[in-house]
Order: sequence, then structure tokens, then C-alpha cells
Amino acid sequence: MLRMSFFKQTGAGLLEVLIAVIVLAVGLLGFAALQTQALRMNYETLQQARASSLAEDILDRMRSNQVHAIETEDYERDFGDALPVVATDCAAATCTPAEMAAWDMNQWITARLQAQNATADARIIQDPNNLGTDDARRFYQIDIRMVEVSQQRAQGAAAFNADNAEDQLITVSYQTYL
Repeated sequence: MLRMSFFKQTGAGLLEVLIAVIVLAVGLLGFAALQTQALRMNYETLQQARASSLAEDILDRMRSNQVHAIETEDYERDFGDALPVVATDCAAATCTPAEMAAWDMNQWITARLQAQNATADARIIQDPNNLGTDDARRFYQIDIRMVEVSQQRAQGAAAFNADNAEDQLITVSYQTYL
């Protein structure tokens, strides 16, 4: 005589374990994506804070030579412009306002801007709206452009081409009165 006995299942079945592992994997992938996005946003915030500090620095230099900054274009520059020629070290000697402007720009670009990020560049525009009034000549726009460091390491700084990779640039713009 054949006897059948029915036992109750007392553990998790293979299917339940498989579903639990899949749910856990999806949750972990979501968490990893969230962490990656948080790191990217943190990096962009850091770059913006650095750019803000750089803009404040050049504005302080321009305010210390305010009359010359307003009346001339010595503090203006565009992306890719050459460094101004510096004949006198204004930290060690007395300079004219024009020499001070050239020294300020040279020091700001080499010692501050490019020290933060070797591929950083800046544009400084006086009266960006071309109003031509005396009050408008006191208005400046400062644009600071930096290549993301993570992209530089991935591609190498020499391989960067701004025309083909605008998404790799961080450009921060400031507008203010002197």
C-alpha cells in the first residue's frame, strides 16, 4: 500500500528568493545612480564656488584701481586672449595705474585662475549691453569657463576641443557694478 504524506512548506521557495534578489538589485542600482548624481552636483557646486571666489578676486583688484578700470579697457579680455605684458612687479615697486592693471590681470590669470584649473579661462566685459553711458561703464560682466576635471582625466587635456564638447564646460557668469 502506498502511503502519501503531505508536508507543509516551511521555508522560502526558490521563486520567492529569486524575486527578492531582483528587487534588492534594482534598489541597489537606483541607490548607485542617486549617489553618482549627488557626486556630480557636488562637483558642479564646488566649481561654481571656485568661480565665485575668482570673480571676487578680480573685482577687488579692479576696485583698488577703479578710476583706471572704468576709464580704460585694460581690465577687459576675451576667452583665449594672451596674457598682458608685465614690465614691473607691482608687489615690489610703485606702478602706474596702467602697469597695475596689466600686473593684476597677469597675476589673476596665472596665479589664481589657472592655478585652480589648468584649462580655465575668463572673459571680462565692460558695459556688456553697449549703453555707452557713464553709469554703464561701471557695469562689468565676468564669465569664467572651466573644463570638468573628470573629463580631462578621461580624455587628456590635449584632446579637449571646446567646439565639439560644450557639454564638458562649466561656464559661470557674474554681473556687477564697480
